[in-house]
Amino acid sequence: MPTVDVAGQKMKSQEQLDSSQAEARVGKILALFRQLGELNAQIDFEHSFKTVQDHLFADRFLLGLNRQELGASQDERIASICENICMPYKLLASFRRTLPDANQVYFGVERNERTLLYKAYLEFRDKIEKEIGRRPVKGHSFRLFTGFKWDAFSPERQAITRYDWYPSLPIAELYERLQITLEPSRHGGLLEVVQGITERASREMSHDDIQYLEVSEEGNPRRSFDINIYKSGLRVEDLCPYILRASRHYAIPFGSFDSLYQRIKAERFGHLAGGIDRENKDFMTVYYGVKTIHSSQFGSATIVREDRPPQESR
Repeated sequence: MPTVDVAGQKMKSQEQLDSSQAEARVGKILALFRQLGELNAQIDFEHSFKTVQDHLFADRFLLGLNRQELGASQDERIASICENICMPYKLLASFRRTLPDANQVYFGVERNERTLLYKAYLEFRDKIEKEIGRRPVKGHSFRLFTGFKWDAFSPERQAITRYDWYPSLPIAELYERLQITLEPSRHGGLLEVVQGITERASREMSHDDIQYLEVSEEGNPRRSFDINIYKSGLRVEDLCPYILRASRHYAIPFGSFDSLYQRIKAERFGHLAGGIDRENKDFMTVYYGVKTIHSSQFGSATIVREDRPPQESR
């Protein structure tokens, strides 16, 4: 009677499943790239990586469009991009309503161990700066971004995220607000890393130029922050001790961390996000190396591998 290698069959089946899932994720990214490829526009391309316990996710990026340069006549085209990548109806209706107030539009992609997430953001900086010019800002916050997020394969998993900006927040007050999000007794390791990076950046820039945001969503425990320090001029390598400490905090294997670090260490450090995610776990995300490319590079001929986004312009 012939023997059956059940373990071998299971391994082969899992490899086929993993390959199929990887191909499907790439297909979703290409769908977004094809939509953007039809625009005649400059796009800001920004990479990021995210750390959570035992995991390092480096397949993340944001693509920014200047809505004012495109012109209001392109609003329907922008909304159609969301529709063509299957933004859920509830999110799309809200996106359309608020798009006319936005000065920037961003599209994001995040791959993790299970699925792929689509993200779209509207920024309202110009509207806020007009309001700031009319009254004092101390103690006040302003909704700078609204984020629309959904699972590309299970769109019922969706959220609308609010990003509140506290302009010109003194460093001492910034630290106080961080401790509302990150309880020192539970998340002291991450809190030390964030404070260390912020203190280092404050030596190179005024607190007026540090953009501090608090992030929230209705219906789940997420609470987080985003600290933009692009104006410090610091490189990723300038903050290596803190990033390395974070990788240890999240038990990231050194080989995985170092492989990423060696590729990005000369890039300009952008902004640092962190806090408590929807699953009540703490996380940290680093954004870096924003560059400008032309939308024509996202055309149908674009080739995307699991580990490589489109080539940047030179």
